[in-house]
Amino acid sequence: MGHRATDDHSERGVAVIGFDYMFLTAKDLYTRSEWADCDEKDIDESLVLKVLVVRDMRSKSLFAHAVSAKGSDGEGYAVQCIVDDVAWLGYPRVILKSDNEPAIVKLLKDSLKALRVEGLEQACEEHPPPYDPQANGGIEVGVKLVKGQLRTLRSALEEKLKFKVPVAHPVVAWLVAHAANVVTWLS
Repeated sequence: MGHRATDDHSERGVAVIGFDYMFLTAKDLYTRSEWADCDEKDIDESLVLKVLVVRDMRSKSLFAHAVSAKGSDGEGYAVQCIVDDVAWLGYPRVILKSDNEPAIVKLLKDSLKALRVEGLEQACEEHPPPYDPQANGGIEVGVKLVKGQLRTLRSALEEKLKFKVPVAHPVVAWLVAHAANVVTWLS
């Protein structure tokens, strides 16, 4: 029987919590890698909603938060979102996993500090090997699930309202979190 790699580290009793970014513009939703491929000069930064997607690899729970910037923001909102998500999950030991982009690594390190202050038994970090897109596949799946649900909910809302809801509207930020909740609740 072959060795099967697991992303939840259940043999060690440690839950892996992965996170990555998704971007929402007036035209479409983008994952971080898709965003890098588009011509950013054509897109007004003020019309882009940055979304932090967090996924527990053990329970498959998803969380999504509209954030003001990539990485750690000055107010500590993104860090607090991750701390609250981990607290909601209730694990005493976690591994936070992100890719190696400097902004998200800073967010990971700040979140680890905050989690240790919160009194977790163990809080560690993990990063996939560089240039290996499959190594962080669990969170990429989570981003795609949130992206699909968000498209569906936004489309249904706009159909009902007979109006295109602008990306900067507060209801879109709420809809981001709700989309992740719907995926978690109905999975």
